[in-house]
Amino acid sequence: MRKKKKDAVAIGARKKQTAEMENKYKKVADFEFSEINIGLEETEFIKEYSKLIFNGFFFIKTIESNQEEFRNYLNSIHKPLEDFDINIPFQSATSDAKDFIYHLINNETLRRISLYFYEDSDFFTIATQYTSLENFRKLPIAEMNKLKLQRYLFEIAKEGSIYEEWKSSDRLTSKMINDFLVKLFQNDNYRIFNIGDWSGYDMGFYICFLLIDLDKAQITFFAKDDYD
Repeated sequence: MRKKKKDAVAIGARKKQTAEMENKYKKVADFEFSEINIGLEETEFIKEYSKLIFNGFFFIKTIESNQEEFRNYLNSIHKPLEDFDINIPFQSATSDAKDFIYHLINNETLRRISLYFYEDSDFFTIATQYTSLENFRKLPIAEMNKLKLQRYLFEIAKEGSIYEEWKSSDRLTSKMINDFLVKLFQNDNYRIFNIGDWSGYDMGFYICFLLIDLDKAQITFFAKDDYD
C-alpha cells in the first residue's frame, strides 16, 4: 500500500514537472518588444547582400525587450549536450529552445513590427501543421556557434540570388561577414538558431536565422526566400 502511494506521488511529481516545462515560456508571448537599429544594415555585408534582387524577400531586423524577466528567460534556454561540430550539417536545438521560439513567434507585440514575407503576409503566421506546441517541436530547428554561422553566411552569400551573382571576392566576403559578426555579437554570450519554415510560405531557397545577444536581450532575424 505504501509502495503504491509512493508511486502515485512520483507520477504526480513527473506530471507536474512536465506541465511546468510546457508552460515555462508561455509568458514570452506577452512581453513587449520594440524594433531597434544596432547598425547591422550599415555593415558592408548587409549593404552588399541587400543589393541582390530576390524573387522572394530578404530582411534583417532586431528587436529587444527592456524587461529583466525576458533576459532571464533567454539565459535559461537549455543548451545541446553535444559540442558544436562544423562538419555536422544539422545539430538539433533542444526541445526547450524550440518551446521558447514557439512562444516568441506567438508574441502579439511582434505583429506590430513590419516583418513580412510578401505583401501583407505576416512573418509570424504559423502554418496549420505547426500551430500546436507539440507539432512545432517537430519543426527542424538547428543550433550552431559563430564559426558555423560564418560558414553558412559565406555559402549563402556566394550563392547570390536567382537573378544575380555575388560579385565580391572570397577574401572580401569573409572579411565582410567577420565584421558583421563582430558588430552583431560583442562577446561570446549568444545563441544562434537556424529555423525551418514555420509559415508555409517557403517557395524555394528559404533561410531564417534567429541571432540572440543574451547580455543585451536582443534578437535579430536574418531571413530570406528565393525561388525559381
